[in-house]
Formats: sequence, C-alpha cells, structure tokens
Amino acid sequence: MVRLLRNNVLVLDNAALSGDNSPMADGGGLPILRVSYSPSLAGSALVGLVFTPVQTLEVASRQRGEVLWRARAAAGDVFTFSYIHSIEKIPVEGRFAVETDGWLRVVETRFPSYGAGLPLQVTGKSADGKWMVAAGGGERLPHFSFYISPINLACLRFGDSTLELNNLIESGDVVTVAVRGYPYLLMRLGYN
Repeated sequence: MVRLLRNNVLVLDNAALSGDNSPMADGGGLPILRVSYSPSLAGSALVGLVFTPVQTLEVASRQRGEVLWRARAAAGDVFTFSYIHSIEKIPVEGRFAVETDGWLRVVETRFPSYGAGLPLQVTGKSADGKWMVAAGGGERLPHFSFYISPINLACLRFGDSTLELNNLIESGDVVTVAVRGYPYLLMRLGYN
C-alpha cells in the first residue's frame, strides 16, 4: 500500500509487495521504501513535460521574420509544394518527407514537360500518364526557400491543409519551409 505521511514522505509498505493479509500487511509493519517528494518538484516535472518541444512543419516569411503557419509533423510525413514554373508556365510539384532528425528528404519532382531548371533524368510517369516523375535520389535539406511572385501561385499541401502562399505572403518575399521544435502546450492551445 502506498500512503502519504507527514513531511511529504511516500511509504510503500509490506502489503504492496506481499499481497497478504498479515498484521504486517495492514500497515502495522515497518515501511520498506520511503520516497520524499516536493510539490514544487512535481510541478516542475509537469511544466517540463508540457513545454517539451514537438516536431512541426513551419512556413515562415523571410522579410517579416515571422512564422505564417505550422502543424505538427512526424518522421515519414510527406507534403507537396507546387508552383507554376516562371519560364515554362507549367505546373511543378515537389514532394518532401520529414526525416527523424528534422531534415527534409526530396521524394520526387513532378512536371508535365521538360523545362529550364527542372530535372533532366525522369525516372517514371505518374499513374495517369500526365506527369513526368524524377525521383529525389535521397537528397536531404535542412530547409528550402522559395521566391514568391504573382506568376508562380505557390501552394503547400500537408495532410488536410492547403496553403495558398501567394495569399499569405507578399510578392517579392521568400518563404522558408522547415521542420522546427515548438512547445507542446502552445500547439495544444492553438498558438501556431
């Protein structure tokens, strides 16, 4: 049995270990284990757990120096960053996976036709045959940045969320996408 006695001492007596009904088991015996605790220590542990950072996918404005959006992310989560190619005027999609160490791994790049700055080595086609697909080849990035202009209509899709970046950030600014730690409590309370 565990009991709280005077002076914040927890006592684990023989009943907890033996499970019998002897006189020693009803609390009449000598305590086997004494553990002292402090309410402030317990409070500190709780605060520490609540403020422990969780991994999040974060979209930030370089010019304003502020986070525009964030969502909890786990290793293996995949998001898509799409835009209209500024020269070729074709849609391009990049798929990225969140790694355990917080880096981003390029999964693939998809586009309907070749263009300036796009991968030359296509590794396949999409199931519907409309996209050329270039595998990421294991390339890893700590983050990536993208210049926002009215032409490119940049968009980020992650889970059920779709961010139309041209509506969140001014033309001429640079958006940065990265995995960052953020306090658990603030995420739960919706302070994203």
